[in-house]
Amino acid sequence: MIRYTPIFLALLSTAGPLRAADDGSAPQRGPLRVFILAGQSNMLGKAKIAHLDELLADPETAGDYEHIRKGGKWVERKDVWVNFFDRRGNLNGSYGDWKANVNFGPELGFGHRAGKDFGEQVLIVKTAWGGRSLGRNFRPPSSGLVDNPGPADLNYAHMVWSIHHTLAALPELFDGYDETRGYELSGFVWFQGWNDAINGGLRAEYEKNLINLAKDLRRDLGAPKMPFIVGELGQGGPDDKSGPTTQMRDAQRNAVKAVGDAAYVPTGKYMKVGAKGYDGGYHYLGRADTLLEIGDAFAAAAAELAADRPSDHSKRVAAALEAFKKTPCFEQYSKHRL
Repeated sequence: MIRYTPIFLALLSTAGPLRAADDGSAPQRGPLRVFILAGQSNMLGKAKIAHLDELLADPETAGDYEHIRKGGKWVERKDVWVNFFDRRGNLNGSYGDWKANVNFGPELGFGHRAGKDFGEQVLIVKTAWGGRSLGRNFRPPSSGLVDNPGPADLNYAHMVWSIHHTLAALPELFDGYDETRGYELSGFVWFQGWNDAINGGLRAEYEKNLINLAKDLRRDLGAPKMPFIVGELGQGGPDDKSGPTTQMRDAQRNAVKAVGDAAYVPTGKYMKVGAKGYDGGYHYLGRADTLLEIGDAFAAAAAELAADRPSDHSKRVAAALEAFKKTPCFEQYSKHRL
């Protein structure tokens, strides 16, 4: 994995994160670790549960997945919560796109890995929409506000508002949340790029926009050192050398170098080129094994970037929300969306 996190190397050499019990029963001992998973359709979740069930029915592969699903039922982790807009609860496979009990996304592999890597309770806040570009739909404020926005053109503000709304309501949303311990924004995972890759103009400015996304999110969420993890545009597989793919991957790597406290996670190596597909050739073929591997890789990168002990960010995040509500970005969003 290509990573650019020099300030954390000393920490990582002396102590690793605590490990939770494998049965997913670890209580919240410190501030809640919050990870935000955001992007377009691959983050939304297009891995087919039907494929996972095929893998579980095969004696050669069943053992690799029985900690996730067994006997046609999800194995829930109580130490990992998920909030995906109006869906929330313990980690299982029911948080994929908008089709309940059909698809799942990287959150499933991420959550199972994170549940093992941390001793504190973990929350995954997922904000994703299909078919969205960074250059227009998720356009960060530092890149300039979108002109004449349509219904799908204010996803940056919608994302920030949704995250803040979830964090402010944690005591009501999750019974096990300990408000006296608070929470830490422990990482942001960005898995997106297709809609920019197919547009020459948006592709050319992707690096700048990705740098601005990291900078603006850290400001608007009140987390100036929040780890920023970028999933590679990997649909074409590891050997895809096409011009658009090469340009996008270079932009992603360069942005990670520029923003610091960040990691670039290759995902093309998990693409099963030529294998059976479950989604018409799109979304990493809709394969359950691939999206679980990608989610696991995201969580591994998050664990390497995480501080050994979380600290409470709740007060400064609340202050950041009040500041965000005074910005032109939020004013535009409130006019068109709220």
